[in-house]
Amino acid sequence: SPGPVVPATTAVPAAITDAVRGVLIMRCQRCHMPTPQPVAAGFAPALFDALGPPLEPDKQLRVRIYEVTRNGIMPPRKDLDGSALEPLTDDEFLAVKSWLFPGSH
Repeated sequence: SPGPVVPATTAVPAAITDAVRGVLIMRCQRCHMPTPQPVAAGFAPALFDALGPPLEPDKQLRVRIYEVTRNGIMPPRKDLDGSALEPLTDDEFLAVKSWLFPGSH
């Protein structure tokens, strides 16, 4: 069967809106800051520089972010301390998608 459908990509993501910044900070930053060791056992690239602003992901990372958020892999079901985490809301997912793939619907 064919792979997952990914929106058409543009050269760069859109400007980060307040909605996207809020999602990235509240839902991603804790685990995706730069670190000398991988966070947890899996894929955890840095989405933020050492001072905190979100980085501009390359095309491959944009596709990966889209896939793991669309499929409910990220955020994970449990936080690093074992507490339960909620999946992204539809509005949060759409904000991230519009940042990663401007003009997609």
